[in-house]
Amino acid sequence: MAREHTSMLPEGVTEPKSYSQLLLAPDAAEWLESIQNELDALVHIEGALFMMDGEDIPPSVKLLDMSLVLKMKLDKHMQLLKRKSRVCVRRSKQEYGIDYLDTFAPCT
Repeated sequence: MAREHTSMLPEGVTEPKSYSQLLLAPDAAEWLESIQNELDALVHIEGALFMMDGEDIPPSVKLLDMSLVLKMKLDKHMQLLKRKSRVCVRRSKQEYGIDYLDTFAPCT
């Protein structure tokens, strides 16, 4: 499915596949702004708590890995509408009934 979307992008436009690739892109500033907006929204709705290295982590807290998904949103004429960043939690370290009971997707 991702290949279809990539082939639908206007010529010469590509979506970064990683953060390091994003930093090398000519539109890196716009992508970084999109990422910052996503992180701000997650903190605002209390959907995430970001901790700095070296902070004390309570023993009852399980840290979860995150991944970053970067997509370009286009209109019907294949013109760029916006750059969309989404932070996704990798749930492979969670166990149903222990770490969570319900699942939901907060909209930011």
